[in-house]
Amino acid sequence: MKSVNLYIPLLLLLFLAGACGTKKSDGASGALSDDALLDTVQRRTFNYFWDGAEPNSGLARERIHMDGVYPENDQNVVTSGGSGFGIMAVLAGIHRGYVTREEGLARMERIVSFLETADRFHGAYPHWWYGDTGRVKPFGQKDNGGDLVETAFIMQALLAVHQYYAGGNPQEKALAARIDKLWREVDWNFYRQGDQNVLYWHWSLNTAGRWTSPCTATTSASSCTSLPPPRLRMACPPPYTTKVGRRTAPSSARIR
Repeated sequence: MKSVNLYIPLLLLLFLAGACGTKKSDGASGALSDDALLDTVQRRTFNYFWDGAEPNSGLARERIHMDGVYPENDQNVVTSGGSGFGIMAVLAGIHRGYVTREEGLARMERIVSFLETADRFHGAYPHWWYGDTGRVKPFGQKDNGGDLVETAFIMQALLAVHQYYAGGNPQEKALAARIDKLWREVDWNFYRQGDQNVLYWHWSLNTAGRWTSPCTATTSASSCTSLPPPRLRMACPPPYTTKVGRRTAPSSARIR
């Protein structure tokens, strides 16, 4: 998924399925109350990522075939960016009590354990992994290494989990510390390709043409400019810039 727009049809389907399967709160008008609508959307989204997760990693599958038939043998392929959405949905479910806090923590620990050993490239995650092994599955010829945008999606979710557990019990604090370590290990400077004042989207494993385009000022790509603060001492001059066509424009996210 290279754009958030690809997730919109999924969310719409989840909403429609929930709306059709939930009792109406207003018998006269047949309309859901605001609280019932929000609960329906959150529950259906949570169920998709909780029940549909790849079992070894706990992460979001790239695709789920309801008939169980996978012609490309990709049932265990998981997506890093999509898992960012999934982690946020699970976190909301934990807070809403859809599962117990202990069950939610166990799922988050499984996810973090996978991310600690799965393929990374200068700290950044690939677009896809094989969920049973943690090895990279190439998304394309020039997208078989680090993907900074997809990394940003999952890191943003992990930082939310960090904040949720940072003030908790010893086991929860330990998980928060592990997440902090993963975030700090992303070498954002490397993805500036020679100390340019711009972040590059991909680093490929190919010997030729290892770099692809810079992160452009789009909804998805601009997300990666807000994560590496200067206190990490990576000498990233504020503000980062993202390239738009032939012009260079400052990102909306300044690093302070």
